[in-house]
Amino acid sequence: MSVAAMTQAGVQVTKQFAARTQNLFNVTTEAIQDRSSKLASFVQTPSPAEKIVQEGLTLRGARLDIKV
Repeated sequence: MSVAAMTQAGVQVTKQFAARTQNLFNVTTEAIQDRSSKLASFVQTPSPAEKIVQEGLTLRGARLDIKV
């Protein structure tokens, strides 16, 4: 095998590796963004217990306002 042929084969392998690495990076980035957005929406949504506490505090505040 000539040096030129070996060099060309090396270039092809490097290009394939670069393409696969880029694809892996894209898939990983997409997965991270998807999980980040899911986590952000989960964190922003109050749990049922938090809603009850918030409503209870609001009712207590309303009762205090009515009494005062």
